[in-house]
Amino acid sequence: MLPTKFKPKGTFNLIRLRKDNDGGYLVEKNSIIDSDKLISAGISWDFSFEKDYINLSNKSVSCYDHTINFTHYIVTWILIFLLRVIKFSKFKKIYSAYLNILKPIKLNSFFNKKNVSYFKYGVGLKNERILTMEEIFKQHSQFNQIFL
Repeated sequence: MLPTKFKPKGTFNLIRLRKDNDGGYLVEKNSIIDSDKLISAGISWDFSFEKDYINLSNKSVSCYDHTINFTHYIVTWILIFLLRVIKFSKFKKIYSAYLNILKPIKLNSFFNKKNVSYFKYGVGLKNERILTMEEIFKQHSQFNQIFL
């Protein structure tokens, strides 16, 4: 239980954007509607939150993640799929591998939408593959209300 001093005062119109676990969050609906854009860091293969944000707000999304490697992921899961078929694994395990093969295809389709931008950079302390929050905010300086 949170101490009283950490509990928000007032009432909020909380909604869940996407999943009930990692990748889904409770957010205040007006915060989404009043925002100009979503900046999403660390999207990995789950874009359900970003998809719901677009459906609710009809605004644009910028996704940052330097760890996404489409080729490696697809090849890995094709090999796992074949191995499970050869070993006569349970259907559930074979089907799970098949669904994992589809994830990069679905993510790439999402990234190709007109209101979605993907940047192959992480967010944190500056290096060749990481951008700072200051750099990211400068890239999006034309927007006043950014949902992060």
